Amino acid sequence: MATVEQSITALENLLGPHLFSLELGLGSPLILANRYWIKDIRGRGARGLVVRARDTNLERDVAIKLYPHRDAATISEAEAEAKVLAKLRHDNIVLVFDSDFADLFIDNVRVPCLFIVMEYIEGPHLRAWIANENPGPLAILDAFIEAGQGLAAAHAKGIYHRDVKPANIVIDRRTARVVDFGLARQVLETDGGDARATQYGVAIGTLAYMAPEARRGISDERSDLFAFAVSLWESLSGKLPFDPEAGEWRLGNHEDFFGAERIPKPLAEPLKRAMSYEPAQRHASMEELLAELRARRDQMQPSLFSGLVDAIRKSPLADRVREVVERPASELASSWAEQARLIQERAAAEAEREERRRWSGGSGGDT
Repeated sequence: MATVEQSITALENLLGPHLFSLELGLGSPLILANRYWIKDIRGRGARGLVVRARDTNLERDVAIKLYPHRDAATISEAEAEAKVLAKLRHDNIVLVFDSDFADLFIDNVRVPCLFIVMEYIEGPHLRAWIANENPGPLAILDAFIEAGQGLAAAHAKGIYHRDVKPANIVIDRRTARVVDFGLARQVLETDGGDARATQYGVAIGTLAYMAPEARRGISDERSDLFAFAVSLWESLSGKLPFDPEAGEWRLGNHEDFFGAERIPKPLAEPLKRAMSYEPAQRHASMEELLAELRARRDQMQPSLFSGLVDAIRKSPLADRVREVVERPASELASSWAEQARLIQERAAAEAEREERRRWSGGSGGDT
């Protein structure tokens, strides 16, 4: 029986060449469930392949996650994801519109798929946004606070993401939104809120951002919080705070956090606390962490004077001032001497002209 990874790869190997041939004007369009016209592949999620499609009924672009799996267990997990996502309605979370089963026919090959239809977001994920836009620390912090609000809303419903990382935060018209709840699970009330209800006996997530307990297969709100802090630290400093391959002990050693010199001082303490080795030493909730980050943000606001200086520094006038100020003293002296010489020459020329006019006028009177 094919593994999940093999199933996704097989679908991608079928779908990719067919979509390429469509760009060349060959073949026929791929229509899913008599409604969704598949346009291109956008990426791979934790359990499926993400494509951009056109909803021909409502005439809008949508994102569709395709699950080409046949085994009952994987299908059950995908259905659970759809139900989890359907409960989330928040400005900082990508919305889910629908889910269903359908056969996708690609070059006479039938691929049964469970699919989830979601909002399509054109904007980049957070890492690409930082690389392309080069935002300052305040803008990065604001984006994470927005994404954190989405995570807090999910946590309020007992839903944990379990794969928080920069690639799963996208910038949609300057608003940060959390995507890919493919590993999310909801803690069932019948489980008494036990965090172990969200795990399946193996570590799930992305190693570089995983909390120590998540590496042992146990995830809850505070493991999401840990991953969130690691992501923010990396986005501000350009470095992961620790080597994910170095073992769990190093995760708890704050002195080993890489890139600390680039973290704004007001943020260092709350982020280090959020990345504590022991979950009990972290903030109690995402809301608590966000409240502290908002308070620390106020300490990062530039003063009116520094803002004015910064505005002047960036103005066109600053370039001229800088050109003069940074010029070597010898060059300035030479420039001033040259200007003095030119002034003297102009004065001498003017005196000569005046003398000629005077003599010319005198000669005319004698004759």
